[in-house]
Amino acid sequence: MITELSHDDAVWAADEFISYFENLQSIEDYLRYVKKEVLDGMSSVSSFSDDIFNFDIHPEDMNFAMIPVGKGGLDQKYYKNLLAAVSSHNNEANIPGREHKWIVKETTTNTVVGFIRLGSPTINSKPRNLWLGKAPESQSVQSSCLHGICHCSDSTLWI
Repeated sequence: MITELSHDDAVWAADEFISYFENLQSIEDYLRYVKKEVLDGMSSVSSFSDDIFNFDIHPEDMNFAMIPVGKGGLDQKYYKNLLAAVSSHNNEANIPGREHKWIVKETTTNTVVGFIRLGSPTINSKPRNLWLGKAPESQSVQSSCLHGICHCSDSTLWI
């Protein structure tokens, strides 16, 4: 942990921030920039086109399955890249704590129709604690609550 920062280091850090953000006029510019960086770092999006749901099929003929991502399931990188290809925003990968991810597939066509990501509960949530009147024991919260990050999106691919 940094306990002291020299004047020169502080000026250098400030200049780095200014340089990074100087061409961005709004949060939308920043989000577009980050999204472009993510897509530029990926392999070709077209390799995913066969995986994305894009069929004319009647809803009564559809069947769905939630396929887990990670241990014993689909590859984490596949999930991350496919979600990045179809999402209209940047999906932060460095969120601390546990998370569960699934890809939702339409099994008749074996194509992806959506994504689910549930994040680790926020143990010290001030609004929740105020509502409850006190901070609950963390063991109790972890075993009985599901709250935190919940990300669900469809897999519409815009090329």
